Amino acid sequence: MGIAIGIYCRKHLTGCFRLLLLYLILGFVTEVMSKYFGSFSNLKYNLFLIPIYALLELLLFSILYYKHVVKSKNRYFLYFIFVLLGLILIDLSRIGSMFNASSFQSYGKVIADAGIVIFCLIYYLDVVKGKIKPTFELNVLNAASLIFFSLNLIIFLAINFLVNAN
Repeated sequence: MGIAIGIYCRKHLTGCFRLLLLYLILGFVTEVMSKYFGSFSNLKYNLFLIPIYALLELLLFSILYYKHVVKSKNRYFLYFIFVLLGLILIDLSRIGSMFNASSFQSYGKVIADAGIVIFCLIYYLDVVKGKIKPTFELNVLNAASLIFFSLNLIIFLAINFLVNAN
């Protein structure tokens, strides 16, 4: 429903909310692909989508926080983003283990979630320092992101035990 409303109103969305719409579309496409590869394909295996989704998710939230939320021109913040993306690309380079359930690791997703949580904390630090004037929309977005990705981080830290238990 949110995707349909977002597409209908896309001309009126600002850059920040266009990225959030793109995130919703990314989540929907990943869910459909996950259902397909898990149920209908010959593979019956969809865990390889997790690091790919993590890379795209981190890329979207990096753009969102760098350009629209924190509006930082700090090169160290940009270096931090590149390091996170590089770590996920290293995780993706282990393609042989991505298609083997017994050796699957969710490091890419953990890195992405931890990075986004750090982005949220950087926003709050900049608000406290007075570098950013907080708005209601950014406060709600940041609080929701912090809660969601913190819980997601906790879940994906333990997913290796769940996947490898069988």
